[in-house]
Amino acid sequence: MKTNIIIPFLRIIVLSLCSLVLFTFFSCKEKTNTETDIYKFEKYIQSFPNEIISNAGPIAFVLKEQPKISKIEQDVVSILPKIKGEIYLKGNTLEFVPQEKLKSNTEYQITLHLNKLYPNIEKDLQNLSLNLKTKELLFTVSVFPPRVVTKDLYFLEGTFTASDFVETAKIKQVLSAQYNEKNKAITIESSEKNTTKVSFQIDSLARFEKDKIVQLLWNGKAIGSKSTGETNITIAGKNRFEVLSVEVIDNDKQHIEIVFSDIVSKNQNLNGLLQLTNNAKIKFNYSIKNNTVTIYPKAEFKESVDLEIFKEIKNEAGVSLAVNTIKTLYFEEPKPKVSFINSGTILPDSENLKLNFYAVNLKAVDATIYKIYPDNVLQFLQSSNFNNEGNLRYVGRPVAKYTVNLTNRGVNLKTKNAYAIDLSEIIPIENGAMYRVELSFSKAYSNYSCTSEESTSTISYGKKEVTTKAFDNPEYYERRYYNYNWRDRDNPCTVSYYYNKNISTNILATSLGAIVKKGTTDKTFIAVSDIISTAPVSDATIKLYNLQKQELYTTTTDSKGIAIIDNKEGVFFAKITKGKHTTYVKLKDGNALSMSQFDVSGSKLQEGLKGYIYGDRGVWRPGDQLFFTFVLNDANNPLPEKHPITFELSNPRAKIIDRTVQYKTVANVYAYTPKTSQDALTGNYTLRIRVGAATFTKKVKIETIKPNRLKIAIDLENIPVKADTPIRGKVQVNWLHGAIAKNLKFDITSKFYKTKTTFSSFKGYQFDDLTQNFSRRFYNNERHLKRYRRCTICSTTQI
Repeated sequence: MKTNIIIPFLRIIVLSLCSLVLFTFFSCKEKTNTETDIYKFEKYIQSFPNEIISNAGPIAFVLKEQPKISKIEQDVVSILPKIKGEIYLKGNTLEFVPQEKLKSNTEYQITLHLNKLYPNIEKDLQNLSLNLKTKELLFTVSVFPPRVVTKDLYFLEGTFTASDFVETAKIKQVLSAQYNEKNKAITIESSEKNTTKVSFQIDSLARFEKDKIVQLLWNGKAIGSKSTGETNITIAGKNRFEVLSVEVIDNDKQHIEIVFSDIVSKNQNLNGLLQLTNNAKIKFNYSIKNNTVTIYPKAEFKESVDLEIFKEIKNEAGVSLAVNTIKTLYFEEPKPKVSFINSGTILPDSENLKLNFYAVNLKAVDATIYKIYPDNVLQFLQSSNFNNEGNLRYVGRPVAKYTVNLTNRGVNLKTKNAYAIDLSEIIPIENGAMYRVELSFSKAYSNYSCTSEESTSTISYGKKEVTTKAFDNPEYYERRYYNYNWRDRDNPCTVSYYYNKNISTNILATSLGAIVKKGTTDKTFIAVSDIISTAPVSDATIKLYNLQKQELYTTTTDSKGIAIIDNKEGVFFAKITKGKHTTYVKLKDGNALSMSQFDVSGSKLQEGLKGYIYGDRGVWRPGDQLFFTFVLNDANNPLPEKHPITFELSNPRAKIIDRTVQYKTVANVYAYTPKTSQDALTGNYTLRIRVGAATFTKKVKIETIKPNRLKIAIDLENIPVKADTPIRGKVQVNWLHGAIAKNLKFDITSKFYKTKTTFSSFKGYQFDDLTQNFSRRFYNNERHLKRYRRCTICSTTQI
């Protein structure tokens, strides 16, 4: 009996212990994944991290006020599962930057310990915990048609695109290629440690007599991705010249790319050999580059086109195609998209306030207008610029929403068209206020043709009710997962395509334009003009403020619209007002226009002096007397009469060969006439003129000119010279008195090296292909002139 009593008792104890263990387990698990009520933290935090984060970070909190601490502690943020990282406090932005990439498609709980940033934090607000999740890592691989290196070599190019950051070094473990039963090396063209998109290349694909297959495979196991796949690319045999592919490129500039198996000869006219059989009225231009012919139609194709490629097209060896090729090409209709026509911020307040934009394949666009109140514009500019988004919650609110009807404009919606919204018809414009216009669209507004059932929902145009919930409640914060699939990001027939397609711009409705210049002097120059008429604006009020929006100085413009003021310490904003118009200028140093890429900086005064040196010619000979004129302008820093001006002439070895001192005159024009000796060194001399602490210099060329006794003419067959192509031509030589130059020995030295392509009007642009490079090489060709003064030259280049 005793035993029977004890056994049930033991069972009760064991079950109780199990229940306790299970309760503890689930309690701990729930505690780890419990998210605090973030609405309570709005008094301390302005912006929270997104719920879906990148695996590369950073994870950022934007605080309402900058913590008054001398050093940020690394334990102010904790993360589960634990990961190593660094904490940075930049102004009022707190960032956690992980040392290594986070695991993809993984949930993390991040806790911000506010009690380590601010004193006297309420007990229930000391720790903020958020549940975050990294993106699922997926990727796609695309390969372009084979490209020709030489007649016997091909190479392949492709792109690797991932949904999140991938270690660049590991992409080689993802991709593999086989050709002719051998593994081929894949070159990754990126210097970044982590990337989401990278180009790759497979080089040295030899051509054989018959076709060969390149097998490209990819497996995401090495980077923790489930994406796998393969593709086969045909490398055409040597014995045939044929069309490899015909591809439609339907982006902003519609065109067709035809890839051949050999380099296409440029010495042929393809007009008539390429024909659009069912669209003969549409004319086109074409270009030939290696084995690719690109067709640029002068009018866009709407649906399909039949392209006939005639067999008379030849490669560089003169071999023609075997047969005519006819391809029916289908042009994909453009995807729904909206974009602004102009990128400026100021909209002159004339008769209307029209904001222009482009739209394609859309029936409607939603325009939401936010107003930044005049008293809050400077607060907005404290942490934002005119042309970026910035946070509006504490400086403005939505004042109108309008659905623009695009179907009643009498245009083809499937093409890119320009539209306009007149803001003055939607809202009254207030002087001094800024406005943000946000354009958005949904799948219901799409005009794109999908195989699934078309949307039958009725679109309501015109003014809509504005949702101000997020702007009425300081504790409102919306965080949610989106029904988003990365693989469908480019498919307009899915909801995922329309995710994050909104665009916005800030608008300042004013006719006042202002230019602020600050040079090396202690003066600031401000010019105010009317944007519409370009006339200067007089009596405009200019107020300068510091970062804390405290007024420092007030002045007005003169009759020329100009105000020159002494530099003020701590100036951050300028507010300019005239009548019903107001404009703002942010005077932070980083907002100054860059002059590093474009030559717009002008000349810099030396000690307030300007000087100009003029010579009577560009090149002199040894023994010549040199004639120079120096003009001095000392209006900004007047020099006393009889002030010494020193002239020095140095030879190429930096030795001073002539030195003269003159004295300042009222005319400020000075002549300097040194003379060189008959045996003077040739080269670049330096003329140096010193006026006090200012120095002005000019290069002077002293050269020995040898008279030509021979007249040499070279006639090349092929211009320009091409790589791996023989240089052939004729050389003809005569003595200057007319006699034939016979039996003279000559040699030709060719230099090939890479140069930078520049245009004076486009100094800040890159016109060279950075992927192409070659070294300098020399080719010597020694011959003798024949008795008939002519000689045939032939040399082979290999660049």
